[in-house]
Amino acid sequence: MAETTTDETNVRQAPKGRLPDVGGRSEKTVAALLTAPGQLVMLFIVLFPAVLAIYLGFTSWTPTSGADVWHAYQYWYWFDGYWEALRDGTFWSAIWRTVLFMVVAVGMEFLIGFTLAMLFLKQFRGRGVDAHGLGHDAGEIVQTVVLILIHLVI
Repeated sequence: MAETTTDETNVRQAPKGRLPDVGGRSEKTVAALLTAPGQLVMLFIVLFPAVLAIYLGFTSWTPTSGADVWHAYQYWYWFDGYWEALRDGTFWSAIWRTVLFMVVAVGMEFLIGFTLAMLFLKQFRGRGVDAHGLGHDAGEIVQTVVLILIHLVI
């Protein structure tokens, strides 16, 4: 069997530091032009619902009030809805449950993540094997367990 050798002089490499021609535009301009459509879509996806929610927050409009959302200004009443919510015990009960869920879930996720990180620091057989992305689902599993525990407590 003959040995195969490669001749390194035949391998060509691209010149270092040479960028493709982008029509005389700077790299920053090209990057901005290429990412602008995605940024505009994300801005619309985030900004439109936020502005609409703030607008509707200053009205007493509901979907069953008989007018469409664009005529909600007819039900304008400034901060009355916010003051009503702050005085309502149901609102504060919901805030308390949300904070409780957040503290317990984040605490458990931190403990489980920290424990797993400490375990994975040591060398062991099969360390590099991915269990079909189980690590990505661990947060959802912990949140489900915490929600069940909170439901049982409350």
